[in-house]
Amino acid sequence: MNIILSGGWGYGNLGDDAILVSSIHLLKNKYPGCFITILSYNTRETLKIVSGWQNVEVKESLHERLFGLTHKDFIFGQNLYGEISSPIMRRIKNTINPIKKNYQIGSFVKNPQCYYSIHKRVLTDYINLCKTSDLYVMSGGGYLTTWAEMLISKYCEVHFAKESNMKIFIIGQSIGPFKNNSWNLARMVLQESDGMFFRDYESIKDAQHMGMNCYERVVPDLVLANEFEHSKGNYIVFIPFLTDLNQNMNNIIDNISKIVNNDGVSVIITVSQLWPWSIQIALSFYFAIKAKDIDVRLIVPKDYKELTSILASAQMTFSQNLHGLILSYCSHTPIVSLNKRRKFISFMEKIGHPDYMFNPCEIKSDSLYNCYNHKNTFDFRVLKSLKKEIEMALTKVVI
Repeated sequence: MNIILSGGWGYGNLGDDAILVSSIHLLKNKYPGCFITILSYNTRETLKIVSGWQNVEVKESLHERLFGLTHKDFIFGQNLYGEISSPIMRRIKNTINPIKKNYQIGSFVKNPQCYYSIHKRVLTDYINLCKTSDLYVMSGGGYLTTWAEMLISKYCEVHFAKESNMKIFIIGQSIGPFKNNSWNLARMVLQESDGMFFRDYESIKDAQHMGMNCYERVVPDLVLANEFEHSKGNYIVFIPFLTDLNQNMNNIIDNISKIVNNDGVSVIITVSQLWPWSIQIALSFYFAIKAKDIDVRLIVPKDYKELTSILASAQMTFSQNLHGLILSYCSHTPIVSLNKRRKFISFMEKIGHPDYMFNPCEIKSDSLYNCYNHKNTFDFRVLKSLKKEIEMALTKVVI
């Protein structure tokens, strides 16, 4: 059997890299001897992750082939801290980009055949790959949003897979939120699918509102099919991600200071996306915490394995990023979510700890400190049931 595995590979997102490894494990267990072709935005980086696997190859994704963005837009090269854009430039981009995206998607939806004709040369290799493949799987992550280039690329992938009579499954995804034309194109992507399994309730509602027949139970993030324990070090981990944390920095640092002073731990600040703006936010917290004479280190992991190792040995992880929470939980590290977006709510409810979740504006001077003091109440036995739920969903992936 030949399988095409698509997702968010090659963007410098270490959480998605972990999803990739879990996806390969699950597919290999279900279909022993299968040959898997991974579609990646950066084949060189993805090859490093899967180099030890047999019957696995990596090819350029249609996103890379069609849009050809430079890899430095997503990950760091020689310059560790990247190019830091000014607040004014970010504000201008945030105003103009949604308008451009909506127009781009609208033009594609009106006449996809014209788009295929223009890019026929680029699409030919992928079409030929589909003709020799049996199953298309888009696994994990959250790619079907307002991201115009990604929506167009994913639709082209599923459209030509369907034309070659391949079975198409979307597994472990979050979709949305959508705006304007992105809703229409996401619906077109889902219509091509033979089965879809989402990792949060809101995505299920969105799909049903589009008229899609999807699996009605939440399927846990595919990384949760793994479980490992490590000996714990004497530190806590903090993973910032969005700028709203900066607006509540004082209360957050007050909590960290109390934990450090009362328990004698040190602090590691890290990231799960190797993106310039992500590390820029981490840097701002590093210098602010350092100014309080707290023992703190900033570690930019080289890959998902190093990130997992950091999280697995922590006393507790405070993360605004979903895979910082998931990779920690898989390693029996207690977690606090600093984000209450819909996929975070589904995950924290699924593991039975919705009370360990805050929006930054809700954090008081002792909120995180109190969570830390009750970290031993975390129950990791649910991991086994989560793995069974993932395996149960995969029984429905048939050709």
